Amino acid sequence: MDTLTDLIATLSAEEIEYFRKELDPLNHQTLELKLFDAIRANPEAGNKELSHCLYGTYKKEAYFGVRKRLTQKTSGYIEILEKETDKTKTALLRSHITLADRLLRFNKPTGAAQLLKKARTIATEKKNTVLLDQILFTEVKNIERFKYPAEETILFWEENDAKLRKKRRLEIVYARLRNELNKAKRTGITLDADAIIDKLYKEFKLTPEEAADPEIMLQLTAAARSAILSVKDYSKIEPFILRIYTRLEKRAAFTDNHISCQIEFLFMLVHAMYRNLKFTDCKKWLAMMEKLMEAHPTFSLVHQQRFISLKAEIDAYTGNNSAAIELLESTLREKSAQQDESEYLNMKLNLAVCYFNADRWREANAVLIQLPDDKAIHILKGKEWILKKNMIQMIVQYELGHDDIAQNMLKVMQKNYNTMLRQPLYKLTGHFLKFTGRMVANRDVVDSPAFHDEVNMARRSWPKGKEDIHAISFFCWLKCKMLGRKYYKVLIERVNRIQPEKN
Repeated sequence: MDTLTDLIATLSAEEIEYFRKELDPLNHQTLELKLFDAIRANPEAGNKELSHCLYGTYKKEAYFGVRKRLTQKTSGYIEILEKETDKTKTALLRSHITLADRLLRFNKPTGAAQLLKKARTIATEKKNTVLLDQILFTEVKNIERFKYPAEETILFWEENDAKLRKKRRLEIVYARLRNELNKAKRTGITLDADAIIDKLYKEFKLTPEEAADPEIMLQLTAAARSAILSVKDYSKIEPFILRIYTRLEKRAAFTDNHISCQIEFLFMLVHAMYRNLKFTDCKKWLAMMEKLMEAHPTFSLVHQQRFISLKAEIDAYTGNNSAAIELLESTLREKSAQQDESEYLNMKLNLAVCYFNADRWREANAVLIQLPDDKAIHILKGKEWILKKNMIQMIVQYELGHDDIAQNMLKVMQKNYNTMLRQPLYKLTGHFLKFTGRMVANRDVVDSPAFHDEVNMARRSWPKGKEDIHAISFFCWLKCKMLGRKYYKVLIERVNRIQPEKN
């Protein structure tokens, strides 16, 4: 993949149809059109292969000449599309800045000043501190040429510069925190969430204006959420996110310039409700998120795969497992599903879990086998994700009757995750592996009253408010074996509280 291929991949069917006419207005089958169609038909094709599509052989100079012209036309077309669809006016601002720079080079300060003044008004209205910094700095550098009052112009730039530097500092702190949390995920070590949050809010004492800025509040909220998630304190996350989101919404802080921020807030909120088993609330807020994404497709693309994963999980836990399977299967058939490798792996694992729910063990096993080797995704997905995947694989092997394979996998997990499983946060996972090991060694143990008592005692030992939906799912599988019932029915009853749980 290269820049031209990536640019073409962003075009919708309607945009492609219009652009094809632009490339070949007289229907002469131009070389640019042929190359455009060849790239669309085979995005993975190399330059030699594409040259053969045009000439039947490799004509290097001629091919790259056509490619250069197509790149220029594609870039120009997309720039026009951006200006037409960009409600944040970012494209217009960039255009004003570029044109002003050109006028300054040609010693036309009056026209440049007028363009920059328009750009400053838009950037201030849209609270685009990044481009406003560029505009104001250009004005400061050209104070004499523009005949602007020096102190007033410099002060305006300094005020915006201070806001921008604070935002940048927050982004850097959050990036470092994510790196720290990712290291913890890879090793299975937990961090002190409260200490991280205290440090964040002490370091960034917000002004009332900053507290109403969705970008700043998103960074702070996401950082705090990451810290809380690392210790699985789900009951604390939801009210925290909801309080900040509601406050911003009441202040009408979410403008066209903050659509992506609002979608991200809604995603975090729905995810927190999902982890707290509040599926009715989940669906209400998920519908709001979907409506916002449909109204603003350009801003929703980056969130699309996570939205699908979350929707499928909520469907699966609310009795709509077949709908979850259909959604994931259809999404995974699309090439675009592979663009975000991390979310692609999540969707594959979620599909395996949905097959698991439906007792479609062979299909679950086929999906799991297709996943990359643990070493290859260790840095990307972390130790906990891989452990969860391995546990599912082990159960699938058990259900397929491959007790020897399940037993070997169990031994490997207990060895590889020994240190991690001794931590309080993973104590319940350790219990589950021990119980499963006894089942693999002797399937009849599930009929033992003593075994039932041990399982129930371990399950009840988990602190309230930190009960993990994934831990619940694994223990529901143990319970279904003890009761001789279908796993999915036991799971749905438990997570939706259809009937009081019996020990």
